[in-house]
Amino acid sequence: MRGSIKKDGNSWFVVFDLGKDPITRKRKQKRKRGFKTKKEAEKYISEQLHALDKGTYFEPSDITLSEYLDYWLENYAKLNTAVRTFEGYSYIITQHIKPSLGKIKLSKLQPSHLQEYYSQKLNNGKLDGGGLSPQSVKHQHRLISKALKDAVKWQFIIRNVAEAVSPPKTKKPELATWDNEQVKTFLEISKESSYYSIYLTAIKTGMRRGEILGLRWQDAIWIII
Repeated sequence: MRGSIKKDGNSWFVVFDLGKDPITRKRKQKRKRGFKTKKEAEKYISEQLHALDKGTYFEPSDITLSEYLDYWLENYAKLNTAVRTFEGYSYIITQHIKPSLGKIKLSKLQPSHLQEYYSQKLNNGKLDGGGLSPQSVKHQHRLISKALKDAVKWQFIIRNVAEAVSPPKTKKPELATWDNEQVKTFLEISKESSYYSIYLTAIKTGMRRGEILGLRWQDAIWIII
């Protein structure tokens, strides 16, 4: 390991090599104190050295939101989410968040930045014009909040500013239901359909599609009863 872990009283601290400064050509070291256990210190230094090897290491005070989100995608999302989820996160970050907020220093990000961002997305957030739906903006808020929560855990920042922001409220769509006459008309018309028994079972029992399609012949008696 290109670093060391030492005990300082009741806590632990780490020291590791950052390589040469591109201007002074002198070797730089990073020191961090305050780890309660040796295991915590070992985990931290391992993560930082891994980031150095991959070229994704940044000093927390200098990193922009754009740079941090790249780090988060590589070190969290890629390892802990499904492929389609990761692709969705990457799209939202690249097409929406970075162009609007990416240049802000992570340590300087404020609740007002996020609140204004959400308002802008609701009014004119679509790439082809028009505003995004409250549900879409709320999904972006969850992504940002999760990324910032991890930033706190990894000690990039001391608080998650997304927790101080109110995402847009979403309304549950009203479900359109049939009355008795409409049900009778539908069943009468669909009698000649090969799916008639499925329609009838769904209406009579309230079962979901997957439950109906999973029925076996031995279940027929239970349904009749």
